[in-house]
Amino acid sequence: MVVVIGDAGRFEIRYGGSYITVTYDIPRGLIRIDAVEVVKKERGKGLGSALVGIVEDIARLLGIKVVYTATVLRESRGFWESLGYRPVQPLKYVPPNARLLVPYYKVLGGGTNGEADVQEGDG
Repeated sequence: MVVVIGDAGRFEIRYGGSYITVTYDIPRGLIRIDAVEVVKKERGKGLGSALVGIVEDIARLLGIKVVYTATVLRESRGFWESLGYRPVQPLKYVPPNARLLVPYYKVLGGGTNGEADVQEGDG
């Protein structure tokens, strides 16, 4: 596993051909997962979940309480929801072929009943 620190406010974790890229702003307490890509032969083995878990652990160490991401792929929404991420706004009907960007968040401990004060446009 390799961690690559990019420009200020960005890092990437690589494992083989798979990776996760992250943008962060520690003073504002923000961390956003920009991309998760797992090579086809490694899919379904928990690698994507493990990469997300590492980012969540880093966020906790930095005192960041909420992690954000967004997806346009209908298939990846189930992945994020299985990891405890929720849509920022409740999803209403989305046409099957729509390329709608859906923002998600996850509260990392604390808060009341796992809820966070998340406003559209944060992150």
